[in-house]
Amino acid sequence: LFNHNLIYDLNEIISLKNPNSTIENIFITLRTVNSFFCYFFVIYFYKNLKCFEIKKNLRLLITSILVFSEFFLDALFRMNSDITACLFFLASNYYLITYFKKNKNYRIFLSGFFLIFSLLSKILIVFNFFYSYLVFVYFMNKKKINNHFFLNNSKFYFGIILILYFIFQLSLNLYDEKFRYIDIT
Repeated sequence: LFNHNLIYDLNEIISLKNPNSTIENIFITLRTVNSFFCYFFVIYFYKNLKCFEIKKNLRLLITSILVFSEFFLDALFRMNSDITACLFFLASNYYLITYFKKNKNYRIFLSGFFLIFSLLSKILIVFNFFYSYLVFVYFMNKKKINNHFFLNNSKFYFGIILILYFIFQLSLNLYDEKFRYIDIT
């Protein structure tokens, strides 16, 4: 899969007689790694849907819509950090959900581990933390634990967070095109 003879130092690549072949090998290696990231993204997306007990036909339909969406095809053909951040975020949420279902402590550790990697991949993933809170509220209500502070009025908090999230997303989409995307990385 990986060629251990690849040269990654730009100064060494420039000094070679035929740098194009080295750059082509690096490109093929990175494309292969990116394809694995996309594959695991789809797997974790499907697993997250399965955790919410969505019917299999609907899960397959939603996953196929995702696979043929502009975001996914762009992530498949253009190498960037978006797909890795989303993959690690989905993996984090999957292990958080399975922690609530199976109550295994190592799953919380895996959830935090993947959450840290998602933040290291792209800091803009922090805006998806609302989703983690919604997952927390959903599964805490499902377990019928009513002594938690946020669960006493969970529908109210859920509604407020959902409305604020959509207002935030709408304001990002309606903002002027030249200032819409700020890449910190």
